[in-house]
Amino acid sequence: MDTVSTTSEERVNAATLNETLGFKVSGTRNFLFSVFNRKTSYRSLLFGGAMPIHKTSDYIMKFYDEYLQNGNDTDVYHFSVILDTKNILKETETLILIKLDPSHKISDRTNNITNSRIKMTFIFNNIYDSYIDRETDRRFSKEYRTNVGFTEFKDARNRYNIIKASLKNKYGIKQVNVEA
Repeated sequence: MDTVSTTSEERVNAATLNETLGFKVSGTRNFLFSVFNRKTSYRSLLFGGAMPIHKTSDYIMKFYDEYLQNGNDTDVYHFSVILDTKNILKETETLILIKLDPSHKISDRTNNITNSRIKMTFIFNNIYDSYIDRETDRRFSKEYRTNVGFTEFKDARNRYNIIKASLKNKYGIKQVNVEA
């Protein structure tokens, strides 16, 4: 995923979003947070496993806090999307969207979070925006999940916006004061 030339607040159209993310955005896609232990090759799922985007966004801050508080030299933290494709073993494939490398240093983990926050907010901003009608902000612009009403989806987006502001405050790029 190449979000180097974008900002977290930049909005893109559906085709560009699909190309940038490396998968087609769909209402039936599920996302998950996981921890992979390099020593044991064991992957554990966080927060109950895979869930739709409108539920996933509630766990962003918890994901970063879990990494910051419990990260170590062997655990790699991932935010991934489940794809429609299957690999050679006929297992459903996932695409890692955010990877937080292991480190025993809190300063390194904090820097990893700060560096990934822009990608994370870019993903969520644009996926939410791709479903909400920009003119009215009162209806879906394309089909999401049939069992999720617009109000529930919009409420999730509003909660996400609060989480996004908290992320920016907690893990924003630190300004260095330079005296003239």
